[in-house]
Amino acid sequence: MSDAVRLSAASPLQYDMTGWFPKSSDGRASSQIISDGRRPRRRRRWDNALDTRRRQNYNQFITKTGSADRTAADRHEKQTGGQRNMMRDDSFFWFRRNRLEIPGIRGKHLLMHISDTHVSTVDELSMPDEREQTEKQEALWADYKERFARGKLDFAKGNDEPYGDPQRIGTAAAFEKQLALACELKPEALLLSGDNLDHMHPAGERFLSRKMREYDGRFLCVPGNHEDAACEGVWAPGVRTLEFDGFRVAAIDNSRRTVSREDLDALRALCDEGVPTIVLCHVPIATPYCRDEMRRLIDYFYIDCETEDENGREFVSLCEKNDAVRAVLCGHVHGYHAMELAPGKPQVIASQGMAGAVHLLTVV
Repeated sequence: MSDAVRLSAASPLQYDMTGWFPKSSDGRASSQIISDGRRPRRRRRWDNALDTRRRQNYNQFITKTGSADRTAADRHEKQTGGQRNMMRDDSFFWFRRNRLEIPGIRGKHLLMHISDTHVSTVDELSMPDEREQTEKQEALWADYKERFARGKLDFAKGNDEPYGDPQRIGTAAAFEKQLALACELKPEALLLSGDNLDHMHPAGERFLSRKMREYDGRFLCVPGNHEDAACEGVWAPGVRTLEFDGFRVAAIDNSRRTVSREDLDALRALCDEGVPTIVLCHVPIATPYCRDEMRRLIDYFYIDCETEDENGREFVSLCEKNDAVRAVLCGHVHGYHAMELAPGKPQVIASQGMAGAVHLLTVV
């Protein structure tokens, strides 16, 4: 077997990532961003119903559901004689399943990857200004804004992803559902790739810290561009890792579209150990190999290999060229995308967890 990492793949669908809209069969974009960031109303009809067939067709790298590729949830259902998985069957969720092959890995390792939950909440200690700000932020995500790609529905429509009544819940309730799903699936690790909070506010930090203390499983979390460098008990400055049987996940803060020199040196030192590594971060990266695809997005959504920031360039190069880095998991875009940073080296961008998106990665 080749030393290259392989991500199981179905036939890819073409994308126009500028406006987060898939291309039509004739190759033309179904919509586009115009110069000032506004976009015209889409002409084709949108059905809010959860459309399983559309989701499957949209997924670039979904694995086949044969017995060899069963997730922990599938095994649980089989072992219990078909007992229903209550959270997995909740229509709030929609899934992307990938299989990452790394030579020398023993067994199967299920990782649950979510991103962009954007929690805004209040509690009994919240002051009036915090309550007002939280109400405002929740309304922004709930509403569809024609001028700005801001609301959950707007992102879902732009990415041809499911959105209906089950997704129209508050961000704190959505986060609780995601944790309940993790408790049911029992992955080897829960990976959160940033923008866990919509903004740093005391009630949100208390909520997140309490929920992650209560979570009975391993997890790794990075901050997003909506957050600060630390949240007690959830994430902290510096490169942090989870070790598995034959590979590791390394979390690094790139939420400002760069990394610190200390974190860059720490990640390079880890990679120099030669252990296969999955990098967890918030902002996707654009290497020369996938630059054309990523540049269809506005540059706010990625770190370019030609960025003016030296640390940013070195981080992209490290992920692209270091043999220890086998994959990158990230978020930020609010839409599912998968691509290769270099031949055999995937980057998977999870969609918005606050609207039910779940990425399940099986490492074998």
